[in-house]
Amino acid sequence: WASNFMPLLPGEMLDFVNSPVPFLIGMTVKDETHSLEIENDERVVDARETGLTCINLSTNTVRLTNETEIVEIIQGCPTPKNQLAMFEKRLDFLRTQSSPLRSFARFVKQGFSRSEIETIESIRRVIRTYLNGLADNIAAHPYGWSQYGKKDESGD
Repeated sequence: WASNFMPLLPGEMLDFVNSPVPFLIGMTVKDETHSLEIENDERVVDARETGLTCINLSTNTVRLTNETEIVEIIQGCPTPKNQLAMFEKRLDFLRTQSSPLRSFARFVKQGFSRSEIETIESIRRVIRTYLNGLADNIAAHPYGWSQYGKKDESGD
């Protein structure tokens, strides 16, 4: 990852979600109410209009960006989206009160079950395959990028 990676963003730095650079950040929440407060925070809602996607590991939900061009790209690639939706259902099934998927402390103590490991590995393979294909297409052809976006002719 050749951009900003912050495993733990303090709540008082939430303005960062409106940064114009790509980033991957993590946050901790006290409970589901706190999680909803963050997702519904004006700064997060605004950032979702311009590219921010939120992945909530506590609730196993993904809130995709509302940016039209990115939504069109995602809709043009139904296979990974369908595969990931299937895995989301599988994670919901596996995630019980005693599952390490719900608690880092439980993960440290007991690790993941074989089913959880297989599901997480499968998700990783789907994402890796998609990203490798994306990178290969863009790198292999002079106009490979055109499958994933539109050229901004304005020059701005």
